[in-house]
Amino acid sequence: MTRSRAQCVGFSVALSIGLGALAPALAQADRPRATELVLDSGRTLTIDGAFAEVDALWDDTALVFRDDDELRVLDGGAGEPRTFARYPRKAWYGMTAPVLSGDRRTYFTWILEDLVAFDTVTGDRRRVHRFPTHLAGLDRSHPDPRPVWRDAGPVEDVAHDALLCLVQEERNEAVASWQRRDDRRGEHWLLSIPADGGDATVACGGRTYPGRAVSWDVSRRRGELYVLVQDHKTRERSIVVRSLEDGRSVGAVDVPAEGCWEIALSPDEDRVLLMRGDRPGATGLYGGFVLHDLATGERRDGPPRGRECAWSPDGGTVAYLEGWSLRLFDVRSGESRTLVHGEPWREGDARPTYWTGPRWSDDGRRLAVCVGGEGRSAHVLGFDHPTLLLDLEREEFLVLSAYAQEITWSPIPEPFGEAVR
Repeated sequence: MTRSRAQCVGFSVALSIGLGALAPALAQADRPRATELVLDSGRTLTIDGAFAEVDALWDDTALVFRDDDELRVLDGGAGEPRTFARYPRKAWYGMTAPVLSGDRRTYFTWILEDLVAFDTVTGDRRRVHRFPTHLAGLDRSHPDPRPVWRDAGPVEDVAHDALLCLVQEERNEAVASWQRRDDRRGEHWLLSIPADGGDATVACGGRTYPGRAVSWDVSRRRGELYVLVQDHKTRERSIVVRSLEDGRSVGAVDVPAEGCWEIALSPDEDRVLLMRGDRPGATGLYGGFVLHDLATGERRDGPPRGRECAWSPDGGTVAYLEGWSLRLFDVRSGESRTLVHGEPWREGDARPTYWTGPRWSDDGRRLAVCVGGEGRSAHVLGFDHPTLLLDLEREEFLVLSAYAQEITWSPIPEPFGEAVR
């Protein structure tokens, strides 16, 4: 666990007239506006509010994450994480976001071409599905097809006890000569994978869609698939909307003029967040996001800068990163505020590579964000890559020394048993 030095700074001062107002004024004067903490590297983080540091994770939750080639968990009440599974070998390209099942009993994640499931109580591991490769037993640097990244992992289809996953086939131009085939066109399609294992089936009536899938989401309530597609030749991007029932086109969503990097439906599935590309003066920071109302087509501008956006569970807030800051956007008011501000490694570091996340807990009370160093130099020189865990209700924080990736909050305080696999 990274040790930090925390102190409260920026006291609020109020002057009041009359004895009746004296006590509230003094109470307000004693309340700090910000909490400053110093990491082992000497870098400073400032949290908006009177946050107190704790030495162990809160008892009613656990944090599941990937650290390099290990799957690890920080148990409730624990101060140090433990490893519950290891990848067979390092393969950065073969990893996508995990997802917890609705009953919280199963943790699904990808390991290379395998979709695997861990029992969150016992830690037992099983393979759900393996994608076939055309070079079985040889170099698998080009799994065929490969799952397309979605920030929240596959989509659970409770009605059919299955997982929905968008997969992408590489074009002939992107693979070695001995991997090329006449029917390889670089298409993408939605697969339905039985949660208890078995053969995957193509959803949407077997329709295939040309172009490279960049980002995607599914509305179960609307019965629609949303895919951000990049044309293979022109590289122009568009957002196509397909029916989950038969795959027919049921509309489209216009891409912002600055381009689009990612899409994400709100929890109530009434809006879709479009993360814009770079805007003038925002190079390296990305151009913030817009909110598109699916019923009316109305659009609302979010912040002009920002990246790595995450809806809160109630849909009222979007957490995002802007430079060295974690910010919160209030959907109703349209206002943003800085929750955490970090100190750059050096002047001119506009976009820190190792600031990633954020991740909300299911109840919206907690946030996790990686607050590491900038770029390749931070990794090579071994600078700290801590993860900051925040309880917004209690105003408490914990600094985890591990660089936590693909974070999932678990409501089970001690998941996965003890075995390391």
